[in-house]
Amino acid sequence: MQRIKAVVIKVAEWWDKIRAWLTGGDKLVSETSRIPLQGYEHDVLYLQEQLGHAPDFAAREFRLGVNGSRVAALYLRSLADEKSIANSIIMPLSSIAALVDIATRNTSVDAVRNLLSSASVADLSDLGVAMERILLGETVLLAEGLKVALVVGTRASIGRTTSTPEIETTVFGPKVAFVESLETNLALIRQQVPAPTLRIETFDLGRRNPRRVMMFYLTDLATRETVAELRQKIKDIDVGSLLETEYLHTLIGKSPWSPFPQAIHTERPDRVSGNLLEGRIALLLDGSPEAMILPTGFSDLFQSPGDYYEHHLVTTLMRALRMVAFLLSTTLPAFYVAITTFNYEVLPTDLLFAVASARAGIPFPPVIETVLMLVLVDILQEGALRIPAKIGQTVGVVGGFVLGQAVILARLVSPLLVIVVSVSVISSFATPDYRVVGLARLLRYTLLAAAGALSGIGIAAVWVGVVIHMASLEILGEPYLRPLAPLRLSSLSDFVFRKPYRSADPRQAKRLREES
Repeated sequence: MQRIKAVVIKVAEWWDKIRAWLTGGDKLVSETSRIPLQGYEHDVLYLQEQLGHAPDFAAREFRLGVNGSRVAALYLRSLADEKSIANSIIMPLSSIAALVDIATRNTSVDAVRNLLSSASVADLSDLGVAMERILLGETVLLAEGLKVALVVGTRASIGRTTSTPEIETTVFGPKVAFVESLETNLALIRQQVPAPTLRIETFDLGRRNPRRVMMFYLTDLATRETVAELRQKIKDIDVGSLLETEYLHTLIGKSPWSPFPQAIHTERPDRVSGNLLEGRIALLLDGSPEAMILPTGFSDLFQSPGDYYEHHLVTTLMRALRMVAFLLSTTLPAFYVAITTFNYEVLPTDLLFAVASARAGIPFPPVIETVLMLVLVDILQEGALRIPAKIGQTVGVVGGFVLGQAVILARLVSPLLVIVVSVSVISSFATPDYRVVGLARLLRYTLLAAAGALSGIGIAAVWVGVVIHMASLEILGEPYLRPLAPLRLSSLSDFVFRKPYRSADPRQAKRLREES
């Protein structure tokens, strides 16, 4: 009997896929999943299968009386309030179960509805709608002998347990960020992506200190090969403990010695939902307030969640400025050393005299002068991050101003170098991903050493090596320099220039339809 039920469910699933393919596959879930109720056991099993046996899915079964009709309360623990379920559903139905005629099992919908103490009760006869209501945090009641299901409003309020983004701040858009609770983070993603195709797989990693990891993806958008490869990489992890998502970043990455970020780290649920709807995979670690998104490319590091809340022309300008700022933060000090050490002749005469007068009396060569200034600024920056937040800003401003004035008055560095270093350091913070700041530091010192030894040839050689290295990287089968290498014209609509939503690619258009 169980095999026959399983075959019926599989046939229904294949029929849904065939109908979605014939209609173009771009309709909403509510328009392609209309399946009538077919019986208590079938309906419970169907909803459980459609939700992919999610770890937060609960099917609480009880009886109306000692030998009465079976009743199942179906809900998601991450979105529903279990206290409300116990008080408004379980207790009322259990306390007066003796009043129900269990001999005939002739339980009516009105009788069950009248027993519930919730103010929000509705009936439905569509499994597709029932699945949508479960994904919204409500509880679906299925009972033997009833031809319809009951939906009870039990959605939990999780807004008070979250915080605002501290790193990825935006002017527009949601003001909510992940926290250390995995269940709360799961609920935030559920609220952003209430889709039945969302799959959640759990892994317990760490021999000495096991921690739970959740993998999120959409079955109709993420490729099976990418999901399978990442799943296998996670299963192959064998460590004593896993304390932060950066551990996953290192263990999953194909090139652990590469300084380039090989995943997107974000504290914003809206950024996770947007990437899921683009076919990517998200990882959440219990105890970490960050999500990790795979696969990623180098251009993704310059995209901010706020880009999709502003006009596309403004977004295009800001993305171009971020890339220019990255080049300034890495190359400007090296360019200063190359010009002042080897290539004075490229400067206009007036500027040449200004640079020479500014450097008059400086006891150090340009490369040593620049290294000392950069090290001093980096130490000041690290110190400002470690001290308490209330005095960190004061120490940063006072320390930078006092030290800057002191080194200039002492003729240890030139005023022009102070400007160069300030622009370089400030430009490194223009990128939305904070991990790019560390990358900019490494490239800055590498380019500085090359410029001090080989002038402009050294700078060009380092950048050629960097581009070759990035071109050799692959993240879960995706080239790191996509969509430029290899060139994908269809993906350029969301690279630097972002097209209007009406002319966006089909995947983005589908995302907009689902969000509306």
